[in-house]
Amino acid sequence: MKIILHGGYAGHWDGAGEDVELFDLLISQARKADGKLLISFLAQDKKEDFPYLNDVKNYFSSQAPDVKLTVCDRLDFLEHLAHHQVLFMQGGNSLKQEAFHRDVLPKQITENKACIAGSSSGAMMIAHHGISSHNDGVVVKGHSLLNIAIIPHANDWPLDLYMPKVKAHKDCPILCLDENQIVVFEQ
Repeated sequence: MKIILHGGYAGHWDGAGEDVELFDLLISQARKADGKLLISFLAQDKKEDFPYLNDVKNYFSSQAPDVKLTVCDRLDFLEHLAHHQVLFMQGGNSLKQEAFHRDVLPKQITENKACIAGSSSGAMMIAHHGISSHNDGVVVKGHSLLNIAIIPHANDWPLDLYMPKVKAHKDCPILCLDENQIVVFEQ
């Protein structure tokens, strides 16, 4: 299984912009697997709350009309999860992402998957834990699919404040992901 971690992005999302590399990697993985891609928006109350949802859909439909794209949120994530070999967990509010994932088993995430990817808080859900920018840094628990901690947006967040909090939670390697940085693991 391939695991793709993305450091997230800030500011306006403009036609994929910096995310072209990530999105093209997801398209490639979907084509190698079952020809389908599941994008989850679990850090928002509903997928429509993601400000660039239509831009994301348009990018995938124009660049990969052969890939069946399914976009889901908290209401239908579990319904779609088992039917896709490639999963991308979009970032957003990490406290909301963590709260949703408390009721999801790691096996549900990994079962029948060729590729699991996450951006920002989505990447934290793949790791043992990560840190949210809320309240000057709150540790959030992931599924421990990788025994690492993640600090997304590392080039934009106060690492001197966040590193001690992340280290204190559990002694494991810490991956500091800059915005739009991609790191790939093979399991």
